[in-house]
Amino acid sequence: MKNFRQMEIYKETDKPDKGWIQGCFICYTPTARIREEGTFEDENFITECSVFLCHDCHKLIKYSVDIKNEYDDSIYIYIMEHGI
Repeated sequence: MKNFRQMEIYKETDKPDKGWIQGCFICYTPTARIREEGTFEDENFITECSVFLCHDCHKLIKYSVDIKNEYDDSIYIYIMEHGI
């Protein structure tokens, strides 16, 4: 049986690590907005990934292909470095 885990992706700020406000992954602005990036499985885990993104950065990745591609690359690298 696989274990379920959640991965919250954000930038470090002066906010508590377990709080509902974290730093936007792109610009570090404190935000409570979360973008679901999907669910990934390996042999041991089912991992749900959520990324903290402020309103402005969410709009940037929605309307700019270049920024969206850079964002996707950054998320992929983060996930690979932090063990999924």
